Amino acid sequence: MDWHINCPKCGYSGLGKLVLAGSDRTERILWYLFAIPGLTYRVWRKANATMGCSQCAWKGAAKAAAE
Repeated sequence: MDWHINCPKCGYSGLGKLVLAGSDRTERILWYLFAIPGLTYRVWRKANATMGCSQCAWKGAAKAAAE
């Protein structure tokens, strides 16, 4: 996976970070309730993850053009 991005919001060009969908708090609550809902929510979060800007935390930053 290519982690180099261009952020249209702040103009950053460099290494991005993976931004998970949903919230950590909801995942923790589901894990405390029972393992199956927690696991299901975790799989959903990873499946819907997007590339984000490591500087401004904007979600959906575009991949940099190949040189």
